[in-house]
Amino acid sequence: MPADLARLLSPRSIAIVGAREASPTSYGVIEALHRVGFAGPMFAVNRAAQPAHGLPTVATCAQIGEPVDAAVLLVPARAVAEVLEDVGAAGIGTAVVFSSGWAESGADGTAGQRALAERAQALGITLIGPNCLGFMNITARTGAWIASVPPNVTAGPVAIVSQSGGIGNALADLAAEYGTGLSHVVTTGNEAMLTTTDVVEYLVDEPETRSIAVFAEAIAEPDRFLSAAVRARELGKAIVILKAGSSELAARNAVSHTASLVGDDRVVDAALRQAAAIRVRSLEELVVTAAVTARAGVLRSPGVAVVSMSGGSVDVIADEAARLRLELPQFNESSVKDIRGVVPGFASVQNPLDLTGGSLGDEFERVLKIVDRQDDFGVVAVLCNVPAYDSCKTATIEGLIDTVSRGLASITTPGFVLSQTVSHLNAVGRSSTNAAGVAALPGIAIGSAALANLTIWSAKLRGPQVQRRPRLPEPRSHQPCGALSEWSARQLLEPAGVPFVPAVLAHSPAAAVAAAARFGEAVAVKLVSPDVAHKSDIGAVRLGVYGDVDVRRAFEEVIASAAAHVAGVRVEGVQISPMRRRGVELLVGVSRDPQWGLVLAVGLGGVLVEVLEDVALRLLPVSAPEIDEMLGELRGAKVLDGARGEPRVDRAALVAAIAHIADAAWQLGHQLESLEINPLRADAHGVEALDALVMFRTAS
Repeated sequence: MPADLARLLSPRSIAIVGAREASPTSYGVIEALHRVGFAGPMFAVNRAAQPAHGLPTVATCAQIGEPVDAAVLLVPARAVAEVLEDVGAAGIGTAVVFSSGWAESGADGTAGQRALAERAQALGITLIGPNCLGFMNITARTGAWIASVPPNVTAGPVAIVSQSGGIGNALADLAAEYGTGLSHVVTTGNEAMLTTTDVVEYLVDEPETRSIAVFAEAIAEPDRFLSAAVRARELGKAIVILKAGSSELAARNAVSHTASLVGDDRVVDAALRQAAAIRVRSLEELVVTAAVTARAGVLRSPGVAVVSMSGGSVDVIADEAARLRLELPQFNESSVKDIRGVVPGFASVQNPLDLTGGSLGDEFERVLKIVDRQDDFGVVAVLCNVPAYDSCKTATIEGLIDTVSRGLASITTPGFVLSQTVSHLNAVGRSSTNAAGVAALPGIAIGSAALANLTIWSAKLRGPQVQRRPRLPEPRSHQPCGALSEWSARQLLEPAGVPFVPAVLAHSPAAAVAAAARFGEAVAVKLVSPDVAHKSDIGAVRLGVYGDVDVRRAFEEVIASAAAHVAGVRVEGVQISPMRRRGVELLVGVSRDPQWGLVLAVGLGGVLVEVLEDVALRLLPVSAPEIDEMLGELRGAKVLDGARGEPRVDRAALVAAIAHIADAAWQLGHQLESLEINPLRADAHGVEALDALVMFRTAS
């Protein structure tokens, strides 16, 4: 499919099926084509061959008599199947279906959409839609678009891909309002054939596109999407995505703590982060981030220098930087000395830098040249007044913008003007910044978020390259089904390098007493059964047991408790292990997401992890540096470095243990449902797994 998209998205001739002189819809399609500069032949097709819009008009596509690249179907859903046959007979390879009433309408619509796609494939037609607004190729001046086209749309390096037609249209309007040049706008609708992933794959290698802004409610074929994101990273292009919708998977597997912590939305976050795609939370942030990354590219360093003439704005952006984790490095000694020679004596030389309201000369230009010499800064943001209405366009303000423009043009560090509010960068404000040749960001909040996204994305691209996700290993022969007991899980995982606390499986009270005596300290006494996932919930665990009498009693009690709570419980024995009282407890689990596959969760809190919900996620497989990064993302990460006088944990041993757990899960392949070590205890001396739960998918 992607190999054909250059042709599909660049039609040189178009048939408008259902065009009528009095139809505002067909008129709108033609008007949109004129707006983007389409100069190829267009044909009106309607059953009566009635003249429409001054175009050559025929009753069927087959009567056109010359090759046509794309057909725009302006007919209701019930008529699409018949029209599709005519499109196929005419040898037209692309059909854009705008009508609704398909899969979004229920089971009958879903069946109809499936049949439509199958018939289109048999006819050699690629469907775009249904239930979409079509597409615009601004660079090639063509398209098949049913909505309005903003009059100030311009060609540029940002592509928009949206499953929603309405949001695709809004994003195009927003891009035009913000002065962001577009290469493509593609709405995929119900994705009967052409998917968001297909379009993203194509645009990643499309030479005119430098960043891709995606709105998606669902991501089809996620492995392909992630591979496209890795390819974009290799080319230094950004994929910026607003992913709507979230759902919880906890009900799918109630016996696993991990499953209750892993939801679709968290998994999407983890997957996109691994692939260096940028996830945003608003349409405005989507467009502005795509524009910023396309213009700046990969920064040399993550720091942002902010230069302003408003002390209040400096305070606001400092607060935003703290919230967004936007790095604002301080000026070095040389820079401080040189800046003091520019600013008034009462000015405070720090980043963000307030030049004060009296700085209306060449101070911006001189300071920017100083900032440009400091390698800590990868990008510069200039906060200055932008005229929001014509009476503001005074010589003073125009002169200020001009000096900022000269300053930004004289440095190699990418730079942006940051308006104080979104409203300042309206048509009047944009005309001033455009005339000065500067890139302007709309408002401190959106601009700061876009710059933070740019710096985080750049840091990812400066780091180690990410490999495409490999296929899961083939399942082992004779692999078990259902849940394993803790002891069986231990036997499975220990050979893979997972470090467990020493333990003995006792089959009698006497054996339990002998095992406890061998350890010579208080022990944990736990039932071993594949039928009991959470032993403490039914009283099948005794902790801190010491002495022959108490060990014997504990052995008998845990078996009796299991029998009282679980009918027909299978008992493999009782595990005896030494107590471990100090250290940091973590959960390390792997759960299977039905769309994204095996997901690693690392959280603090051990048995309290569901309460604390302090967890980091990644798709498997993962590398040791990614695991270390996960630990750093935890809100309670400081406890790993020592808190309240406790020694710091052996970080290298912890990362290695988690890597062994993750690798073991990956090697178990397609049949693994979940794997959980909870708790995994870490301290200054090493790491030990204190409990394990492994579940395999049951045979279907």
